Order: sequence, then structure tokens, then C-alpha cells
Amino acid sequence: MDKYDERLQQVVERTLTAKFSFWSAMLTVHTVLLSVAVALLATDTATERWAFKLVGYMAIICMFLLLLNFALAKSQYDVIGQRLAAAEEDVSEAARARDIRRANLRWCLTHACEVGSILGLAAQATVLGWVLITT
Repeated sequence: MDKYDERLQQVVERTLTAKFSFWSAMLTVHTVLLSVAVALLATDTATERWAFKLVGYMAIICMFLLLLNFALAKSQYDVIGQRLAAAEEDVSEAARARDIRRANLRWCLTHACEVGSILGLAAQATVLGWVLITT
């Protein structure tokens, strides 16, 4: 393996590590916001009860989106591992095209879930901040 291939491998590994770390951090932040919303809801401030519930529901949805990202990434690496373990020399063009379509679908789903989770985090923080400022 030449230096270019080694450097390319390092960049790929660092990119994946950064992506998984980001998703993990997002899960943690959503969990914290959910915990804060539940704690504030338990204080029984009836005037803003809807807002705490909204933050809680958004956090739960966003956590599921992020968990879906981990599952999609795992399934993609399972497919790659299976291909490498059972190296097929004659993969048909139809099978290759199907694999590429599935990988693109996984990537699109992952990207959509990631963006949805980021927007959800912004919405949760905004609603929770608004409630805390106004009460």
C-alpha cells in the first residue's frame, strides 16, 4: 500500500469516527433535553405544560432518528463485510446496480435523519429556552 492509500484510509477512518461521535453527542444532548423537560414537567407548571411535552416528544423522535442512523450504518458495513468475506469475482451488473441503489438509499435516509435530528434539537432548545425565559 502506498502513502496515498494509507492517507486515504486515515481520512476515511477519521471521517467515520467524527460522524459516529457526532451522532453519539446528539443522542446525549437530546437525552439531556428530554430529562430537563420531564423534570420541569414534574414541577407542575400547568401554564407551559404543552411546551414541555412538545420538547419531550421531539427529543424522543430525534433519538429514534439517530438510532436509525446507527442501524443504517451498521447494516451498510455488514453488507461490505459480507462482500469482502465472500469475494465474488463475477458480480453481475444488475447486482452491482442494486447494491449501489441500496447504499444510496441508506445514505439518503441517514442524511435525512441527521438533518431532522439537528433541526429537532434546534426546535427543542428554542421551545425550552422560550419557556424558561418567560416563566
